[in-house]
Amino acid sequence: MYFKQIDLFGFKSFADRTHVRLEEGITCIVGPNGCGKSNILDALRWALGEQSAKSLRGTQMQDVIFNGSENRTALGMAEVSITFDNTDNRLPIDYAEVQVTRRLYRTGESEYLLNKTPCRLRDIQELFMDTGIGTNAYSLIGQGKIDLVLSSKPEDRRFLFEEAAGIIKYKTRKRVAMRKLDAAEQNLLRLNDIIAEVQRQMRSLKRQVNAAIRYRELTDLLKALEVRAFWIKYARLQQELTLLREQYAAAAETYARVMTESAEAGARNETLSLRLIEVERVMAARQEGVQQLDAEMEKIERQIALLRQQIGFIEEQHEQALSERDEFRQRADEIQAQIRRSEKSIETVAGEIEACKKAIAEKQAEYDAAAQHVAEAESRQETERARAMEAVNTRAKAQTELETLAAGLRHIDSQLEAIYARHQAHHDRRQDIIERLEDARRLESEKQAAITAVANERRDAAERHAALSQDVRKLNEEWQNLRESKGRQEARLHSLRELRDSYEGFAVGVRAIMMAKQRNMPEANGVIGPVGDLLATEKRFERAIEAALGGNINNIVVEEATAAKDAIEFLKKHQAGRVTFLPLDIIRPNPQDDSAAIDNLPGVIGPAIRFVQYDDHIRKAVEYLMHNTVIVETIDDAIRIARSGKRYPRLVTLEGEVVSQAGAVTGGRTQNEGRGLLGRSAEITELEDQVKTADTNLAKLLKRTQALAVEINDLARQIKEFESQANTLRDELNETGVLIARHAAELEGLQQSLQQLDSQRAALESERGCLEDQRNQALGRADSMEQDDAAIQQALAEAQDSAARARQTLAERSSEMGDLRVRFAELSQRFDEADRNRRREQQEYEETVRNAERRVEQAQQLKQNQASLESEIALHLERARALSETAEEARRKVIEARNEYETLRNENEALAKSLREMHDRERSAQSEAHRLEMALRHNEDQAGFLEERILTEYHVALSSLNAETVGQDEYDDDTREKLIADARDKLERMGQVNLMAIEEYAALEQRHDFLVAQEEDLRKAREALLGVVERIDTTIRDMFLETFNNVADSFRNYFRRLFNGGQARIYLLDENDPLESGIEIEARPPGKKPQSISLLSGGEAAMTAIALLFSIFRAKPSPFCVLDEVDAPLDDANIGRFLDMVQEFTAESQFIIITHSKQTMTRANILYGVTMQERGVSQIVSVKFE
Repeated sequence: MYFKQIDLFGFKSFADRTHVRLEEGITCIVGPNGCGKSNILDALRWALGEQSAKSLRGTQMQDVIFNGSENRTALGMAEVSITFDNTDNRLPIDYAEVQVTRRLYRTGESEYLLNKTPCRLRDIQELFMDTGIGTNAYSLIGQGKIDLVLSSKPEDRRFLFEEAAGIIKYKTRKRVAMRKLDAAEQNLLRLNDIIAEVQRQMRSLKRQVNAAIRYRELTDLLKALEVRAFWIKYARLQQELTLLREQYAAAAETYARVMTESAEAGARNETLSLRLIEVERVMAARQEGVQQLDAEMEKIERQIALLRQQIGFIEEQHEQALSERDEFRQRADEIQAQIRRSEKSIETVAGEIEACKKAIAEKQAEYDAAAQHVAEAESRQETERARAMEAVNTRAKAQTELETLAAGLRHIDSQLEAIYARHQAHHDRRQDIIERLEDARRLESEKQAAITAVANERRDAAERHAALSQDVRKLNEEWQNLRESKGRQEARLHSLRELRDSYEGFAVGVRAIMMAKQRNMPEANGVIGPVGDLLATEKRFERAIEAALGGNINNIVVEEATAAKDAIEFLKKHQAGRVTFLPLDIIRPNPQDDSAAIDNLPGVIGPAIRFVQYDDHIRKAVEYLMHNTVIVETIDDAIRIARSGKRYPRLVTLEGEVVSQAGAVTGGRTQNEGRGLLGRSAEITELEDQVKTADTNLAKLLKRTQALAVEINDLARQIKEFESQANTLRDELNETGVLIARHAAELEGLQQSLQQLDSQRAALESERGCLEDQRNQALGRADSMEQDDAAIQQALAEAQDSAARARQTLAERSSEMGDLRVRFAELSQRFDEADRNRRREQQEYEETVRNAERRVEQAQQLKQNQASLESEIALHLERARALSETAEEARRKVIEARNEYETLRNENEALAKSLREMHDRERSAQSEAHRLEMALRHNEDQAGFLEERILTEYHVALSSLNAETVGQDEYDDDTREKLIADARDKLERMGQVNLMAIEEYAALEQRHDFLVAQEEDLRKAREALLGVVERIDTTIRDMFLETFNNVADSFRNYFRRLFNGGQARIYLLDENDPLESGIEIEARPPGKKPQSISLLSGGEAAMTAIALLFSIFRAKPSPFCVLDEVDAPLDDANIGRFLDMVQEFTAESQFIIITHSKQTMTRANILYGVTMQERGVSQIVSVKFE
């Protein structure tokens, strides 16, 4: 297996899609510093799953995306694909070629692909596990990282050896097994909690079995007495009902007859009322018709007025159109006259243009003659000038000498003047430099003081930074402790919620019903919940309330009796146990309450119902369960109250002892007894509050930590700012020192310049005296040449005068020609302007004629519109006369309807009075019938209550019984009631009894056995996992020691080869614990004593690390190896030995070397060059050697 190809796109400096094809052997990647060579190694590491941005030389993972350059914008994605040749099936995947791809988007989303199929990072890590390929494997050595193998801690060096030994996957399996072991331990803890809860329930049910048997006997006796007593009352009520039904039938017949008469009268009244409404509707409709006619007439009048107004407006427009027509015609006549004047003006200007052309031709002939004369005069002038020039040259030589001497004098004078000026400037500059030097020395003192102040501020900020960092560490420790405590609370809360949600601790039947409710089964409709879930109390009263409830804590509250019936049928059908239901529609608490008699006695806390929290909707059920029950402090208080001889309610102590009304005392506690069902709900609430509090505290700690972190960052920023200020001040201080030195040097230079200027001034004054004598001699020679020049100058003057007169004549002719041309241009412009005016006036004339014609047409159209409007007015007047006649007829019909309405209203009032009298008789008959009906319903309700009570409580229908079925006894009604009360009193003294205790106990015992078996299975599974971990440890130890010994042997050999001698060894710090022991390296180059590797030089450390790297390769060769500038610290001789060793491994490993060494390049099979032809963008150039 080897690297086949690397594809990069948008990764760091590789903005364009780049393909790097690799082959077996040695591949070198070269290029100047900063061109992006190391980015190829980063790309390999990143594609293999590197998660540390710091390892990729960044601060965050998005830094690997191309961030733009001078000429390119930033990209939104980075992608790297690595292709492996897997023909030897070294990778555990059925593909001859494997491609791994990683993408990262600037939004933070990332993707991993395996052969272009999306996968997880874990899939890629497992694929390369124990192959020597990975983000931290020994096959990828980054720039400057070669000696990290040596400088790492002994414990951190184990990773290289473990990777070479191939035990990474075993350690991974061990971690998985340990996680499963932890899960088994947690499950075992939860199972122990459930078993303890079941055992507590079994102990509680054991006490309830005997009470259930006695309760059933008393219940059977009470049933016989109550059924007989209720049947006797039921029979008497049936006789009274027969008489009431006869009386009610007669009263109902009377009420029906009176109601019929009243209904007939009401029908007549309704008919009359309907007729009255109809007449009223007709009258309103006729009045509305009259109003509509009036509105229509008003509308027509408005339209007529509007039309007349429009006619007036049309007449005004007609007059205006005629007026405008006359104005346009007058304007057309004026324009036509103007056109005739313009045409005459054009003819005049055309004549003037022709005359001007003739004058220009004549002046052109005169100008040509004058030009000829000027040429002749200028020729004669040139001849005379040549004679004069010859004389001038002779005289010029003498003049040149004079001028040369004069120039020398002037030059010396200017030099002297410049020397005087420079002398003064140097003197002024010297004074300025002295002042600046003093200012610079004063500024130097100020900068030095500022540096001292900034250093003090930085020291204070650093001390504050250290103190806050210590506070952050303490807060982190506190946060970790609180988080661990919260984890324990959440684990306990999770266990309790599982127990609650699965209704552990409740009877089998209760669990069956509640599971059915959770699954929304119809048989559980109307079920509210078990008493243990619906009640809550303070922790102080938990034992008391649970003792008061006893077995009733398993009772289920339902909305109505039919829901209880459906639930019981469900239990029967599935044989899921027995449950006591409390229907809210029929449940009634016992009215007897003896709690008032002991309210003020010592030790009495109060009625139990007062200390229970519940939904008001289930109040009836709670009163039934808690009636006549009082909580007292201790069992001594309860016994004292029971001995007082008064009637007392059932007494419950805070410790859970119960004293019944009959004097029975119940109490005790088992060894492992915990909090009960009420306590479980309370504990869940407490744990939820504790978890919320922990979350709040964690958030506060996190907020404080973040605030401190912000302050620490601010301090760090301030420290950096202080350092920056100090650096800036130091730079300024250095600049000030340089300035002082520069001013001192300049001051010294100025002093030397002043001395030189004084010397130069003396030499120039001496030279000036010599030049003055030479000039006086030249002036004498020049005076003799002036007389010969006079005659030559006279002839030249005459020739120049003649030429000037000729040029004057030519200029005059040229001026006259210019005036004529200007005149011609003016006339041409006047001609064009006159022609344009004529055309414009012609267009205006035509437009005016058209406007006059349009006004004539408009006046005719207005006349037609006026005639049309007058016709429309005549039609509207005719319509108004017709509407007026119709309105008069409508008003007459309105009066007729109003008369009929008054007649019907009087008749309706008389009939209504008669109807009220009938209603009075009807109400009287109705009251009598209602009284008899209420009496009948009362007796029926009493009979129904008796029948329903017996049916509900004993499942016996009284209507189906007779005297023979019920039987007779020797008791009268009072004696029988007394016996019933006595039986009920005995039952109440027994308290609440769980009638399903026997069945529930058997079900709990069966569940207990099942849970114990589950616990045993979990313990066996834990032992099996421990065995797996032990076997893995044995395998890891053997493989690691074998590889370690091989690497140690190879390391000694390779070290001697690289150093040409010396000694080196690798050993375990703790040989008794090879699985966790650190690995130490000892190296002794030739001629040196054994010493710590930290004391080796850079080259020695690099060669030692290379020896270790090749030793690991020898123990377990990697398919490839990437080395980034590992030869940089080596000299030429050592590079040669290093390359010889690389060459040995090329038969089994592929090497990719990033280097600057020419010697390394010569060993390469393929050479890739990385360049930046475009700034910020890396490109690849390849060379393959045959």
